Formats: sequence, structure tokens, C-alpha cells
Amino acid sequence: MTVATASNKYDESRLSARLVVFWGLLMSGFAEDLLWPDDLRTSLVSVTYAVALAAMTLGMLRFVIREGRNYLNPKEPAPRAETGPTWHEARLFTDPWYQIPAIYCVFVLAGQLVLEVVADPPSTRQALWYLAFVGLMSVVVPISVRRREKLEIADRADSHAGHGGAKPPASAAFRDPWFTVPTTVLGAVHLTRYGLELLEEDPSSTVAILVFLAPLAAIVVAVAMPSIDTLRRRRKLRDAAGTGSLAVSVDATSAASESP
Repeated sequence: MTVATASNKYDESRLSARLVVFWGLLMSGFAEDLLWPDDLRTSLVSVTYAVALAAMTLGMLRFVIREGRNYLNPKEPAPRAETGPTWHEARLFTDPWYQIPAIYCVFVLAGQLVLEVVADPPSTRQALWYLAFVGLMSVVVPISVRRREKLEIADRADSHAGHGGAKPPASAAFRDPWFTVPTTVLGAVHLTRYGLELLEEDPSSTVAILVFLAPLAAIVVAVAMPSIDTLRRRRKLRDAAGTGSLAVSVDATSAASESP
């Protein structure tokens, strides 16, 4: 069996994940006054943002055409070890036409937020702590996703060895880092803007308190989930080892009873 290497840049991502990222960046462009006609006429950043979205559209079109051809003319896939989605084995870009523009758009949105915060710093202590929590969340969530991916790879390797391979879950495409990183940053940008507005207006309101606690809750969940997955995997391995030991013991007892 041929094991996939970094040179095998096959792509197992889904159109749904690509559309979610694209739609989020498109709506953010209008919300941040980057894609309106007046902005496109006066701002070079707006023009490059629009060009990046156009490149993403081209990337999605190429993806759809490729998937359509594969569907109409199915080819027998080359044998390879099913240890995880493509992006675990190919560290470089699997679709530069889509991924590079997405990263650029996220960089533009995050950069605009940073410039606005520097130009008009938060005036309340709650807002400053909120910024720190959102920044920590933006780091912890991708790390947590990556840790869970490693555990999934190990589980799929065990399933492949013991049961001839396991089909990847449908949610695997949404844990592609080219999906999780843009969506995490995009979500953090909007959460930061919304939270700062609420905390500057009335930090004691119920909505402001809930928004203030949102990044903390996300951090707690992100830290807890890999630990839960680790405990679940250990229990699964322990149960499998116990089942194997029991089978060996039963076989040995049967052999002893049959011997003269």
C-alpha cells in the first residue's frame, strides 16, 4: 500500500466549508465598507479585497468542475493509508486559488480592527480584559482543533489496522485548517467589534456581561474537548485490550479442556 506523502496534494475538503468562509468574508466586506462602489473607487485595499474574493470564486468554480468530472468519470483511487484528511499529510496549500485569497481577506479585516483599536483605545477596564480574552481565544481554539485532529488521526489509524479502514466523518472537512483559521479569526473580529461597542456603552447590562463571558466559555470548551477526547481514546484502547485478553484466555481454556 502506498502511503500518502506531502507531494500527494489531493483534496478532500467540501464545498460547504468553502462556501461558509466565502460568504463570511463577502458579508464582512460589505459590513466594513470595503465592497461598496464608492469604496472600490477610492481605496486600493477595497480593490485588492474584491480581487481576492474573485480569486476565491474562481477557486470554488475550479473545485466544482473537478468534482463534477470525478463524479461523471469516476476513477479508481490509488491505494493510500487512510490516516486522516488530506491537510494532515500535505502541509502546503492544496488549493492556492482559494486559500491564499482567504488568508489575505482575513488579514485585511483583522488589520482594520487593530488599527481602529489603536486609534481609539477602549476606555473601560472590562473592554481591555475583553480584548485580552478574545485574543487568547483566537490562539486557543485553533490549537484545540489541531489537537483533536491528531487524536482523530490516531483513531482512524487504529480503525484502519483493526477493521480495514474507517470512513472519515462528514465534519472532517470543517476541521480543515484553511477553514478553521479564517472562520476563527473572522468570528473573533466580529465578536470583538460587537463586544467593545456593548462594553463601552453599558458594561453592566446583561447582554454586555454575556458577550464578555463568551470568549471565556469558548476557551474553557476548547481546552476541555481535547482532554475529553484523550480520556475517551484511552478508555477505548483499554476496553479493546481487555477484550483481546479475554479472547486469548477463553482460547487457552478451550485448548486445555480438549487436550487428553
